[in-house]
Amino acid sequence: MMTRVATYGGSRSTLANIQRSFVRLDRAQEQVVTGKRVNRVSDNPTDGVSSVINRTLLKRLEQYERNATEADAWLLANDSALADSATSLISARSRLVQVGGAPDAVARKAIADELRATAETMIGTANATKAGRQIFSGTADVATAYALDGSYLGNATPVTIPVFDSIAIRVDRMGPEVFGVYDAGDPSAGNIFQQLRWMADEIEAGNVAVAASGLGTIDHALERLATAQVELGTRHAQLESIQANIAGSKVSTTAAISKNEDVDAAEAIMNWRTRQSAYESALKVSAQTMQQSLLDFIR
Repeated sequence: MMTRVATYGGSRSTLANIQRSFVRLDRAQEQVVTGKRVNRVSDNPTDGVSSVINRTLLKRLEQYERNATEADAWLLANDSALADSATSLISARSRLVQVGGAPDAVARKAIADELRATAETMIGTANATKAGRQIFSGTADVATAYALDGSYLGNATPVTIPVFDSIAIRVDRMGPEVFGVYDAGDPSAGNIFQQLRWMADEIEAGNVAVAASGLGTIDHALERLATAQVELGTRHAQLESIQANIAGSKVSTTAAISKNEDVDAAEAIMNWRTRQSAYESALKVSAQTMQQSLLDFIR
């Protein structure tokens, strides 16, 4: 059975075929230029959707990575402040040991002044900051964690940072946990800042017996600092493990994205050349076919 094809219909069909050939050429060229097999979900719905999911996961992992870096900085800032405080207390302890050998009021006053200076230094350390935030004040937005008299200005809410799915690490130690609780009525039973100043006043007044009990007070304060440092060290080890997991997950996720999207360069170039040849051939054949019409034969 013979099928009649009109000139107009044939022309439209030819142009449609040329357009399809050009679309295939354009996609092949896009793959060569971008280096990706999937540039949009419609190119391959299965791989495209998988890439969208993996890219979302990768962004989440990158945010966790930034959070972990921030958490690491907080832990290091806390550890440094605790180490400085321990150094100050060790110095104060050595001064208390010297009290028994202080021959006169002048020597005792010198020791007392050093104890007061140590208290001021430690208050300065307790007001250490990380990126403008107090590290011993909990979540309170305050200018300083401690006032000059040693009273605590922060709150009792710990600072936590999410570092992975359902995992948030506490990155601080609140002041009272480390330096003791402020007691406005009895400085001798208050925090370490109050106790140092109280011991200084007693020693300057001639009560050298306070030095013996003061050694125990400082030892107890050093134990609190050591306990805090051990806890921070444990959290830091946990954080390092999480950071390693994040790095591994990023590598595997990036590899999955590459597998779904990236194109083999040699294959892409070969495909492009094939599509280009097909398109040029279509243009040549169409140009020769469409040069003549029925009107050329009825003149």
